[in-house]
Amino acid sequence: ICRKRFIFAEAAVVLFAIGLFVCNRFMPGWQTLTAEKGNQLIKLPDGSVLLLRKGSTIKYPTIFDSNERTVALTGEAFFDVYRNEQQPFLITTTHSIIKVLGTSFLVLSKSTLDEVVVSKAKVIITDKEKDGNQVILIAVMKAILQTDQFQQSQVNDPNYIPGESGLMYFKEDSIVKENDD
Repeated sequence: ICRKRFIFAEAAVVLFAIGLFVCNRFMPGWQTLTAEKGNQLIKLPDGSVLLLRKGSTIKYPTIFDSNERTVALTGEAFFDVYRNEQQPFLITTTHSIIKVLGTSFLVLSKSTLDEVVVSKAKVIITDKEKDGNQVILIAVMKAILQTDQFQQSQVNDPNYIPGESGLMYFKEDSIVKENDD
């Protein structure tokens, strides 16, 4: 009887080890990155790229789910999402869920508000707290979600989405600071 118990215990340990190996091999783990010293360029497993601003944190799986690509953001990041209509890209923040198929946009998530500025294509922003409260943004539009209310507007400043072109535009502005002697 002792020998049979030993064999069963041994088999249970082997099965547990195999199960652990399979879970670790085929179930994705999550990666968390914080841009502590400055902006950080990150390439996601699907080929999407984001510029994580200093002090911001992104959490994403090492392998995306076959149905959707979900990341979690605290702070600010500029996203350039790889287009895949069969696998939507979702960003969760404190207040909202941002859904895209493939586009470039800026997300700013603070404790009091979320702000999204679209550079190309379109995104859908849904309020996490209020069912049915959502907006659709197209290129050069922005929305701010604060206390369950969306404020939408057109973006007229070409410098509003830095990093997109690598250029800054100055119109009737001095680049040199004048002395106040």
